[in-house]
Amino acid sequence: RRLQLHKEIFQKTKAANEMKEVQQNLVYLSQSKNESNTIHQHVGLASYIKNLQMTPIYKLFLTIEQRLLQCEELDFLEKVFQDEIYRSPDIIKIIKLFCIDNLTIGNIKNKSYDELKRDILTVYGNQEIFLLKNLEKLKILKKKPDTKIYEILKDKLNLINEKVNVHNPNDTSYVFNAFCPISIRLIEKLLKEGWNSISDILTKIPGPTEFPKNNEPSVIKPSQNKNIMLLVFVGGITFAEIAAIRFLNSHNPRYQFIIITTSIINPKSFINQLRFDRPKEPVIKVDQDGKPEEKSDDDYDYITFRSFFNQLKQILK
Repeated sequence: RRLQLHKEIFQKTKAANEMKEVQQNLVYLSQSKNESNTIHQHVGLASYIKNLQMTPIYKLFLTIEQRLLQCEELDFLEKVFQDEIYRSPDIIKIIKLFCIDNLTIGNIKNKSYDELKRDILTVYGNQEIFLLKNLEKLKILKKKPDTKIYEILKDKLNLINEKVNVHNPNDTSYVFNAFCPISIRLIEKLLKEGWNSISDILTKIPGPTEFPKNNEPSVIKPSQNKNIMLLVFVGGITFAEIAAIRFLNSHNPRYQFIIITTSIINPKSFINQLRFDRPKEPVIKVDQDGKPEEKSDDDYDYITFRSFFNQLKQILK
């Protein structure tokens, strides 16, 4: 509207005494044109996203995800999987929902679990066996999921906050419209209550965990001045987690958070990283004479939190 108004003024200007104002308008027109192009891009992007959000399949999957995070039993979920696998060419959408169900309430179990895996391989190709195998190695998919883990985490970390205002947020759960990422809740609890407050929770999360004790000198203790806290995400971080950390930065005057991460991830990039066979790196062991011992299937090298932390401290120095 402003651009159109200045165009009209420019076209009507004929007198010499008005040329000074015209020159000012020409500068503004140049700035407005760049602004107009930016607006067009944003409106076009917003329209594209809005059209995707209005599709029935998007609404269906979003509703299912939200209900799974609330630990609702969904009797119809198996039917949804059967229909959508043979209807949709997008394996990411199917695998994402399969993983969320398996990590939360676990509607798909035993025989149905095997049938669903077989359907995925039939439709999307046998090469996806690596994807399913890697997800099972990471304990993201299980034939008999332990559904109590997520319920414990949901209650102890207050992952769901339905009263959050997404337009004027007062809690980090606004990033997923009422759901807060587990990593962010752990950071919040750590800041308020220390490592001991989350040690029991960390043992509930699948995978190995290491953490210092409160009496160790490496533990950060807040002082009167603002402390810089380094948050390292090995494997990747989502934009939602970054947004939540920015919220913590603006609402926590005692700390300034700096993020170090190997990559920015989303469901698509995360799943695509697992769609191939990952060779294991064997540990080279030597005997008393210094000769390499025979390698066994269990001899593989895994970096520990403490060794990574020590390496990181050396880099920062």
